[in-house]
Amino acid sequence: MRREKIVSKLRLALKLLNDGIWRHNAFVVHAVGVFPLVASGVTLKNAVMLSAVTAFVLVVTAVGVSFLGKGIARSIKWAVCAVLSAAAQVPAMLLADRFSDSTYTALEFTLILLCVNTLLYFRRDMVEVNKGPFIAFVSAIANGIGFAVVICIVSLFREIVAFGTVWNYKIPFGGWHHPAALPFAGFFTLAFLIAAYKGVLGLFSKPGKGDEK
Repeated sequence: MRREKIVSKLRLALKLLNDGIWRHNAFVVHAVGVFPLVASGVTLKNAVMLSAVTAFVLVVTAVGVSFLGKGIARSIKWAVCAVLSAAAQVPAMLLADRFSDSTYTALEFTLILLCVNTLLYFRRDMVEVNKGPFIAFVSAIANGIGFAVVICIVSLFREIVAFGTVWNYKIPFGGWHHPAALPFAGFFTLAFLIAAYKGVLGLFSKPGKGDEK
């Protein structure tokens, strides 16, 4: 019986990873986290830092809420999410100036709004918190990775086009169009990525010839 429970949890964990990273990536499906992309997602270095912060906040909030159990009212749950996510931001905000390429003030606003994004994850039930700390942890990690994949791809593209660098190191090409660092370029890049994502997802979702009748 215990073995069956472990297998069942592992299957659920794999499904959550698949959903959070690939099939139901909240960043491209629901546009959760757009502000960090257009505000500070201009270089790969900043994208990695924002991804780490997002994953940390999601994990702390999800595991914390999961310990409260299923009986907690939804309104109270969102209040707890807000408090936990805000508390988890404090160490990130203290370290932001040292590890980021943005000014502290700009990044501070971005990190504060990540708390709002965290609430959106939980309000839309993208993070599973009612099936124990382990499942909550896996679900948060899956959504954190999904966020990281998208913001890192977009930020790397913008960094190459705008500055001709990767992780602040000069490369032999790029630097063609500095306005790629402006917010509107983030929206355009995300739009193309969403189109590509849906196209690839559609290809994988098509039934094989043998299934068609």
